[in-house]
Amino acid sequence: NRIWTNENELPNNGIDDDGNGYIDDIFGWDFYHNDNTVCHYEISALGRLSADPMDNDNHGTHCAGIAAAVGDNKIGITGANPDALIMPVAIMQSDGVGDVATIIKGIDYAAANGADVINMSFGGYAYSIAEEQALARAYQTAVLVAAAGNDCMIINPDKRCPVCREWGAPMFPAAFTFVLGVEASNRDGGRASFSNYDDDGPTFSAFGEEKLYNYELRAPGVAMTSTFPGGKYKALNGTSMASPLVAGAISRLLQCKEYDSKELLF
Repeated sequence: NRIWTNENELPNNGIDDDGNGYIDDIFGWDFYHNDNTVCHYEISALGRLSADPMDNDNHGTHCAGIAAAVGDNKIGITGANPDALIMPVAIMQSDGVGDVATIIKGIDYAAANGADVINMSFGGYAYSIAEEQALARAYQTAVLVAAAGNDCMIINPDKRCPVCREWGAPMFPAAFTFVLGVEASNRDGGRASFSNYDDDGPTFSAFGEEKLYNYELRAPGVAMTSTFPGGKYKALNGTSMASPLVAGAISRLLQCKEYDSKELLF
């Protein structure tokens, strides 16, 4: 019951009431299938809308629970911000494969519909100027958070990882300077063995002023128990789990105290 509702759209009438190009997008949109089946809905006997997020591969449900699972109900877990609303935006097929064009549509949709924080538990090593531009647009109104990746990959392409001996590469969108890239930590607080990482640290970039690629944060990402489809709970590992923990925490911060960007200029 923490699913966002598009109040400008009338349910199930086959009309694009808010004129945004998406018919009956009451609880978000599935950009891969280009329909609203990301969230089916029904009217209960009490006349209330009931959201049923259709998650094809469990990943989205698990991330959403980490960010915003309902608290104080003696069931399962409590999300980082149990008062936050989740806007479901599907951009991948069930096996986790997608493309930049679909990702851009999802980013634009989330920003246009007022998302305060956009969590992106996905990524790839190919740079896209179109994706960067879409994120730059969203950055004007939203905090952007993304997973750094799970390949034990160093961010700098001119270096080899001392552990796996593979040449490095930045993960996008996490590496963009205006996106908070999140590495995963283990139970002891150190970097999880699978997590991609920024050997330059969170405040310096070896890429120069034109790019400034870096990962800024590290959050728990090992054995993270969260919601699973079918009313279940499961523990998973990954920077995909660390990212929504940060996103949920930031949404809680914004909920408690709005800030003006001018306050951050010293």
